[in-house]
Amino acid sequence: MTGATGQLVSGRYRLVEAVGRGGMGRVWRGHDEVLDREVAVKEVLLGDGVRPELRAQLIARTEREARAAARLRHPNIVTVHDVTQHDGTPWIVMEYIAGPSLGGLLDRERQLGWERAAGIGAALADALTHAHAAGVVHRDLKPDNVLLDGERPVITDFGIARVLDATHHLTVTNSVIGTPQFMPPEQLEGKRVEAPADLWALGATLYTAVEGRPPFHGDTLTSIVVAVLTQPVPPPGRAGPLAELLVGLMDKEPGRRPDAPSVAERLRALGAGAGAGPVAPRVPAPAADPVPVLAPAPAPAPAPSRTTHGASPIPTVPDSPAAIAAAPTVSAPPAPRRRPTPPPAPPAADTTPDFLRGPSRRSLLIGGFAALAATGGAVYGVTQLNRNAGGPDANTPTEVTLDGHNSTVETVAFSPDGKLLASGDMDGLILVRDAATHAVKAKFTVPKLMGTALAFSNDSRIVAVPCTKNAIRLLDVTTRTQAGALTTPNGYASVVAFHPDGRTLATAGEAKEIRLWDLATRTLRTTITGFTDDISALAFSPDGKTLAASTMEDGRIWLTKPAPDSSPVQLPDPDPAHKNFAESMAFSPDSRRLAVVRSGPFDLWDIPARTYSTISGPDVGYSLDSVAFSPDGKTLATADSLGNGIQVWNASTRTLVKDFTAYDSGARAVAFSPDGKTIASGGESRNVVLRPAP
Repeated sequence: MTGATGQLVSGRYRLVEAVGRGGMGRVWRGHDEVLDREVAVKEVLLGDGVRPELRAQLIARTEREARAAARLRHPNIVTVHDVTQHDGTPWIVMEYIAGPSLGGLLDRERQLGWERAAGIGAALADALTHAHAAGVVHRDLKPDNVLLDGERPVITDFGIARVLDATHHLTVTNSVIGTPQFMPPEQLEGKRVEAPADLWALGATLYTAVEGRPPFHGDTLTSIVVAVLTQPVPPPGRAGPLAELLVGLMDKEPGRRPDAPSVAERLRALGAGAGAGPVAPRVPAPAADPVPVLAPAPAPAPAPSRTTHGASPIPTVPDSPAAIAAAPTVSAPPAPRRRPTPPPAPPAADTTPDFLRGPSRRSLLIGGFAALAATGGAVYGVTQLNRNAGGPDANTPTEVTLDGHNSTVETVAFSPDGKLLASGDMDGLILVRDAATHAVKAKFTVPKLMGTALAFSNDSRIVAVPCTKNAIRLLDVTTRTQAGALTTPNGYASVVAFHPDGRTLATAGEAKEIRLWDLATRTLRTTITGFTDDISALAFSPDGKTLAASTMEDGRIWLTKPAPDSSPVQLPDPDPAHKNFAESMAFSPDSRRLAVVRSGPFDLWDIPARTYSTISGPDVGYSLDSVAFSPDGKTLATADSLGNGIQVWNASTRTLVKDFTAYDSGARAVAFSPDGKTIASGGESRNVVLRPAP
């Protein structure tokens, strides 16, 4: 059954109107009747000719890809709220963007000035940086998959191309999925698609924006594919200083294309150097930076098209489900676009890198606010007492909600001495509170967090935070200053962990390696290599003898010694159903067990025996993002980002002890206090919640 206006999907999402259709299904503007908000609901149609056993595989693939996309938290990526099944069809619920797509804008304006394209491109490159660091490749980036929310460009449909690709590989021999004008040679040839493919697509998208036509076009599909595979990129005539970068992005050799971080920086520099100003958001920028905006658009056409969230506008395809399922998966060549006069450029902007920028007036004021907070007059961190949270006396406060964040709280951590509680949100705001009084003792604004973890040093003085710009920021909570940064030239670090001795910091992320740093000298001690992919999770054993890591693509778990010349050892392969990459891992206090969470069931490893047991069942969270052992090792807590809040488990019997589902959802982070009496959590509510541990 397909959707219809007024239908209630999964008892929650009311379909208001269809806004787009395509070969993959249709997109609806909907209303979330639980949270009373407008959403986009994508009905994923897998086709009527798929055999039942293959349909089950494809539905599972859709759910996995949607969960991976849901982990992406970036202002230039459409937020995925939920994935569900209804009448045997998968549905993906997303942030609703009311503006048109970049493709729709180009249909109306035909071509953009290179300055404006640079601003859009910088924001998109920042989004790809975030996605690639999380191990997610788009595979189908093109103008129709870039939505415009006012001045904010947003990429939609992460993971959908992989599902569509899987659909056709299971049902059609030798098929190629995508839009050939925006596909790199390796994708057209059926080779493995990795991050460089998205950079090719970004180059082709920006080329189309400034030139008014794709770089490779022709009268037939064959002519386009042959041109992509064999012909050089036609020199762009209206790209100005972007020309060299666009050609470099579409290098036929993936290894020679620039990566997303360097593209973002170069686009910002080119735009600012031409006097275009900060034409795209520096995503995310420190609070002290000027607020960037896109260059103003030319006067609007009479009626901009509505968002289609990656699908075609309604009138372009037949209405019947059969026609939708049979729609071609390779887009036809677009008509050449006329070239209007580009818009005038706005004033120049300050593009000084954050590392070289001196303290701003705003940052000096923040220091004064932090001093005020230390005396109990916190500017951030308004405390609310919540009742009826499951305690024996409904009038007794059993949990505390701490305000102060303006975006999703990605990470929480207690200091080893138990006196401080740190939390960080997706926009780079770090708040350090007194764990007893909840007063804010220090506030830091850093570039956007690159992971869902921050770490305290063993003396409770330094907080290490993985950020954008290939750096781990070191924050001194006693002086309320940023005490330096560790740069990772081989790729972004998204996870950090302190050795129990407090002198060594481990960092990992891209580049398939772990770096060990001397905290006192801020120098690199050694690099541990030998991993099969980038690293998504990292943890030191409490005895300091073992460092555990998980690799992204294959979900493997590795153990290594934190010492020079160490070689990682892979634990036995988990069940294939458990090969999603790990979001978080934690050792038990005795260093003998390792908890690993990912989507669905989670695993508890016996390290000496090299075996694991699985905690599964209806009580297990849908998409687990964080795990923490209690200090006595008897329980562990998990955070579920897609609806089930916080759960507490008996580590011996592997049974549920307490489920905080009723009190919050969208939890992203969880931590036990060192005395084991309190559980801290954070998530999409933009608050930190403190609860008594059961």
